[in-house]
Amino acid sequence: MRSRLFAISNLSTKISLVFGGSILVVIVTMVAIWYYGFAPLSLKGARDQRISDIIATQSIQADARIRQLANDLRERRGNLQVLASAPVFDVLLGAQPLDPAALQQALENAFTHLAWAYPDRYASLVLISADGRRLLTAPAATAQPPPASAHWLDKVLTPGASETVMLNRDAATDALLLILARQIRSPTGGTLGTLVLRMPPGDLLAPLARADEVLLGPSGRIDLIDGAGTHLAHQTPRNATRSTTLPPPSAKSRGIEGSFLEPRPDGRTDIATYRYLQVGADDGWTLVVRRDKDEAFEYIVDRRNRVLLLSLVVAALSIVLVRLFARQLTRPLRALIDTSERIAAGEASVRMPPSMTEHTEELARLARSFNHMAAQVDSRRQRLEIEVDQRTEELAREKATLQRYLDVAGAIMLVLSPTGRIQLINRIGCEIVGRGEAELVGGNWFELCLPPRMHADVQAAFGRLVGGERNDVSRYENPILTANGQERTIAWANTLLRNPDGRITGILASGLDVTDARNAEAAVRSAHDLLHTIIDTSPDWICAKDREQRYILVNQAMASALGQSPKDMIGQAAPAPGIATAQHRDDNSDDKVLTGKSIHLRTEHIRDKAGRERILDTYKRPLRDAHGQINGLLAYSRDTTAQHEMEAQLRLWAKVFECSSEGVMITDPQHRIVAVNRAFSEITGYADHEAIGQTPRLLSSGRHDAAFYNTLRATMEASDRWQGEIWNRRKNGEVYPQWLTINAVRDPTGTLTHFAGVFSDISDIKRSEARLAHLAHHDALTGLPNRMLLHDRLGHSIERARRHQHSLAVCFLDLDNFKHVNDSLGHHVGDELLKAIATELLRHIRSEDTLSRIGGDEFVLLVDTIDTPASVEHIVNKLLSVLREPRNIAGHQLYLSGSIGISLFPQDGTDAGTLIQHADSAMYDAKQLGKNRFRFYTQSLTDGAVKRLRIESALREAALHQQLTLAYQPQVDLETGALIGVEALLRWTHPEMGSIPPDVFIPIAEESGLIDEIGAWVLNTACQQLSDWDAQGWSPPRMAVNVSVRQLRQPDLPNQVQRALDRARLPAARLELEITESAIADHDGVAAIHRLAALGVPISVDDFGTGYSSLSYLKKLPIRTLKIDKSFVADLTTDTNDEAIVRSVIALAGDLGLDVIAEGVELEAHRRFLLDHGCARGQGYLFDRPLSAEVLRQRYRAAAKKPTE
Repeated sequence: MRSRLFAISNLSTKISLVFGGSILVVIVTMVAIWYYGFAPLSLKGARDQRISDIIATQSIQADARIRQLANDLRERRGNLQVLASAPVFDVLLGAQPLDPAALQQALENAFTHLAWAYPDRYASLVLISADGRRLLTAPAATAQPPPASAHWLDKVLTPGASETVMLNRDAATDALLLILARQIRSPTGGTLGTLVLRMPPGDLLAPLARADEVLLGPSGRIDLIDGAGTHLAHQTPRNATRSTTLPPPSAKSRGIEGSFLEPRPDGRTDIATYRYLQVGADDGWTLVVRRDKDEAFEYIVDRRNRVLLLSLVVAALSIVLVRLFARQLTRPLRALIDTSERIAAGEASVRMPPSMTEHTEELARLARSFNHMAAQVDSRRQRLEIEVDQRTEELAREKATLQRYLDVAGAIMLVLSPTGRIQLINRIGCEIVGRGEAELVGGNWFELCLPPRMHADVQAAFGRLVGGERNDVSRYENPILTANGQERTIAWANTLLRNPDGRITGILASGLDVTDARNAEAAVRSAHDLLHTIIDTSPDWICAKDREQRYILVNQAMASALGQSPKDMIGQAAPAPGIATAQHRDDNSDDKVLTGKSIHLRTEHIRDKAGRERILDTYKRPLRDAHGQINGLLAYSRDTTAQHEMEAQLRLWAKVFECSSEGVMITDPQHRIVAVNRAFSEITGYADHEAIGQTPRLLSSGRHDAAFYNTLRATMEASDRWQGEIWNRRKNGEVYPQWLTINAVRDPTGTLTHFAGVFSDISDIKRSEARLAHLAHHDALTGLPNRMLLHDRLGHSIERARRHQHSLAVCFLDLDNFKHVNDSLGHHVGDELLKAIATELLRHIRSEDTLSRIGGDEFVLLVDTIDTPASVEHIVNKLLSVLREPRNIAGHQLYLSGSIGISLFPQDGTDAGTLIQHADSAMYDAKQLGKNRFRFYTQSLTDGAVKRLRIESALREAALHQQLTLAYQPQVDLETGALIGVEALLRWTHPEMGSIPPDVFIPIAEESGLIDEIGAWVLNTACQQLSDWDAQGWSPPRMAVNVSVRQLRQPDLPNQVQRALDRARLPAARLELEITESAIADHDGVAAIHRLAALGVPISVDDFGTGYSSLSYLKKLPIRTLKIDKSFVADLTTDTNDEAIVRSVIALAGDLGLDVIAEGVELEAHRRFLLDHGCARGQGYLFDRPLSAEVLRQRYRAAAKKPTE
């Protein structure tokens, strides 16, 4: 601020600003002290006092109003009570029958007294009977009596409600009314009738309205609000300045009293005073008196404005006086300045006036010194003028010579000073600019001859040039502005001018007027751009090629269709590298055009980049140069693919129309048939010439009434479509059902042109519906009820059993080993077996019971009513006996058994799902116990299922936490005890459940699918262990690994085996895979066995004799070894049957050329028996139990032998 003040050169102004500003600061400070200072005297204090005064006034007004309301309401309620207590009403209303005339007279007498005391207050009084009928109305009533069905009557007539005060919105006028009701009681306490007074709540505010106008002011308002926030009434002055829109309900309307500042939706603030009035036991009203806060402050604002205006006037007068004083003080200085300026302007003889010496001593000395200095300056000026005149004559002669040289040039020659002043300009330059030399020389070139828009840019470039930032010689173009306002384009060549010291003294610029040339070029570019715009916006393909068939022009439509951009295609050979897939069938057409022929190809085929074939209508003509020589070709193509596709589509639709198996009938808007197809004639029997010209009534069967057709027409009018079933009549009189679809056909303007009806004969469908209804609830193979019907019947049976307090049973039956029948003999044999079993079971159950097939070989029997579980056992034993009977199916004698689980209602479940689930659990337990038996459900089965789930969950984490390990059991020569191999056995130790037996967790792994992942781990680990033993100098001949049926079904199993062998670097012959007997009969397993054997991996059958298989597979499959199950070996010395089985297996293996090995060899007698009957290999506790890898190596290392291939 200080630097700006002292930058002002006028001393008088400085003095004025200093003194005037000081006075202004004093005045502003005084006003601020008043405006914001001591609270009792400040504007804020005045405002707070004003608000306090208004709140006090409004509080008095609100208190008076609330008392008036309470008195008025109390008086009306008291008058109703007195009137209802009149004995005459007890007598007249209690009389039977009622005397209307007497009642009316009594009411008129009572009303006369009320009307005299309170005119118009009880004009809406009504008498209502105890049953809600309107009996009487006040004689002077002007309002409509309340309807007998008004919903508030229920509350008014409620027994015991002596008095009712409530609000109700009138259904006819939507006006809010206050209802005061008083029941008329008989001497015994009964209700004889009710006096009802209805009135607008605003009537309660009317008595003091005139007084309120004086107190409220123009912005004031009084609102009456109930406890729910509903506005009952409001009052504003007649000269109100605010909107009558009701303010939003406030939370303060819930019984709160006091005064508050409340914001309004329009952004202003009200001073509001609340008073509460208890109206009933559970309700109350709030009276709100409001006044606009800003209106209350108006006189304070007016006083503030007066103070500010007075302060401004005083400040202005002070500044004027200071300004006059400053001018008087600085008058001698201004005289000195005027004299100095006159001397500087050339008046060398001017001196300070003598009056200056009459001022202060300082000013007198200044005046004398100034006059002396002026005399010396005048003397020197005279000598300099003589020298300047002589040098000017010399320069004029040199300039005239230079000017003659410049005028000879045919271009603008211009010399500019470093500041842009014109020092020389030749005749051509003056002619082009349109100004005389005298007008130009000495002027600023940029201001005189450049368009204003160019000033900044050109001057900046000029500054860099004269500043030495650019080369001494520069060339560029820019427009100049002539005297008549036209612009000319000049091509400039600039050269820097330097003095002998190398300092830049100016610029010599020569410029050629290239305006006409540039205009011609612009016209050519414009025409070229226009042509390109036309070409690029054309939807047709346009291109031009040179003689080497390189693209020289491609429009956007063609490039886009070929998946390229025009820029990428220019210069490329046709077809361009980017569109190598676009090939013309008529590739030689371009060669013909280049010979001078014009060609029109109506169906030129091209395949675009996406591989779609397009059909083009193409015109090609040669392009010639100025000498008539052909230098290229122009091609113009229109893509007619859509047109050809439409034509093909029309032909296709015509064929579809004719060949469709559905009847098609087309009518005009007047419903006359104009076309039918062949299917129409085949279905209806009417030839096309018999139907065309007729209406669809030709086919009417008479089964549908007028309402049906009216609905059809209404649907068509609403949606232009109808679809549904309709019965029509053929030409031969047969009535048949159709599924008909009718569509309205409209042209692009929306005008109806035709109706198209497509129908099919659904006679066969109708016949099939009954069959489908049966199939929906019955098994398609056996005809038994399916799962859906079983659940339905079981639900009904449960309801009956619950009502009659009896029990029922659900028996879940599963055929044992039925899968082997399908796998061995085919599904057709299995299906016939299922039908035979279903037929036989139905013959052995009661008529009231339900036998259902729910899938595969699973059946469920619902025993509807049982006395004891023993009665169920009798039925189940009979079913098991039936199942064990032999059956001859397709030439095969088949033996089966079944496993049955039983659940009872209500012991084992109270709903269908639970009973079936528990029966299934019991059936599974029966299978586990050896099949061909039944089991009742027990809670332990559920506990077992929970334990199984826990094991499955833990098994999923076992591999990740390294809980799985492998133990290795040696396989030995029974004669010598030499080690011939090792079998890898899976073991699992859980941190909480401990060691879990394999026969517990392996079946769970197979059922859950975890066996795939676990089996792969076992395979890799076993192979790696064999490789590790080799590295440690001990090499067992072979490692045996068990593979489940599920693993065999994996297509990738052979690859897994090969990868495991490759990683361990083992030959295939050292890995033996053991499969179960059931895998031999599995189709996928058989295929996998062949693929594994092709790798060179030996295959053995584990636990042979315990499963179910077809012996024919043994001679077809590449199996090397049979393993006798330990269950047969364990009792060799005590059970002759086991001895026979073992001998048979050994003999079978010998006959088939297979090796045999026995499991579970625990006694010397076992070893001796096996050797005596031809089994030379075995494994079991007699030799060693399963051992860890390290223990096994140490124990057998001494006797190790090298493996033989």
